[in-house]
Amino acid sequence: MSSAKTLAVLALSTLSGLATAVAPSFCTAIGPAPDDFSCGKVGSISNPSSKVGALERLSFDECANWCGTNDYCAAFKYVEVGVGRCEMYNNALADLGFTDDENNGEVFYDVGCFDCYANALVDVDFTSPDSVSDWSLTSDPKGSFYLDHDTIAGQPVFLIIGNAASGSAITTYAPTFQLEADASYKLEFKMRTSLPTQTDLSLLTFGVATDDEVVFEYSPEGGVQVADWTIYTAQFTIQAREAGEGSLLFKMDASMLPLNWYFSYIYLQPI
Repeated sequence: MSSAKTLAVLALSTLSGLATAVAPSFCTAIGPAPDDFSCGKVGSISNPSSKVGALERLSFDECANWCGTNDYCAAFKYVEVGVGRCEMYNNALADLGFTDDENNGEVFYDVGCFDCYANALVDVDFTSPDSVSDWSLTSDPKGSFYLDHDTIAGQPVFLIIGNAASGSAITTYAPTFQLEADASYKLEFKMRTSLPTQTDLSLLTFGVATDDEVVFEYSPEGGVQVADWTIYTAQFTIQAREAGEGSLLFKMDASMLPLNWYFSYIYLQPI
């Protein structure tokens, strides 16, 4: 039996009765940065009166999402030190009286530095412990894997605990989404493990299924290193026979050692 078929069979019991939900928007930095916007400028502003709000305990990505998906926000400042503070402004940086100052430590961005997608199919950053309630896990043997919410180095994460030398588990995201024929999609997730130098990444396989049949699967490889994390990205195209109501899931096989998997965010969007 092929790995895709195996993943589909293991997932059958977890794909029934799933609720639908609309995922929020997701913003990604444009690279290279556009010349007509200020992207990652370090300094200060002399006209803070256009400040429209501030949020704390946000990651940089979450700050960009907030600004990029609200019409009132034209620029934002992000301060990573401490709790992660996001200040939003209704004017572009050029109108805020910005002055370069490398010693200031405050980083500013125009919202035009980002592409924002309002049609993300899956967009989960696990900021809240409630974010894991949309995920379910079935393991064989029972109890060989667990899911949880935790904080690693100050960052909230979705945690899968593997504490057995053998066995496997399927973790399924409950909200479903529509996959269109001949459309292409991008899967991205930010991940680390408790054994960064000893993890066999082939133990993890992401899958996208329609009608209980896996139409795309991906095991992490390569990736972009960001501090102690790695960002993995994969793209796929849906054929006409594969279109329909989709579900996101991933399969984990046990390692010979206790192994924890940490996810900072997971998203899936049309491209």
